[in-house]
Amino acid sequence: MTARSPSSSSRPTERWIPWRHFPCFAADESRLWNPQARLSLPSDEEAVEQAIKIAREHRLLPEFRQDEPFRVGRPTVGGTKLALQTSGRREDHALDVQVNFPSRSGTSRS
Repeated sequence: MTARSPSSSSRPTERWIPWRHFPCFAADESRLWNPQARLSLPSDEEAVEQAIKIAREHRLLPEFRQDEPFRVGRPTVGGTKLALQTSGRREDHALDVQVNFPSRSGTSRS
């Protein structure tokens, strides 16, 4: 993968950026950027349950020893929203659900 960055010359500079530094993104092209498409997304609770299940199955979260000051925090839920104004009325639509596992650090308790 290459990324072009602006430079003072007329030719852009190409830089190789390893894929491992980017999150994975997949989309159904027929529904992508289609405001008429209505999604059936999991509730926040269902999304957290699914994320925890996947993280455990694939060992995606670090396991810290009890004496280490690091912890994985409680999952937070967010997402992308689309707002449309039709006939003077605003409609909000969820486009995705994102579950994040924050990392916490601090002094260990003795």
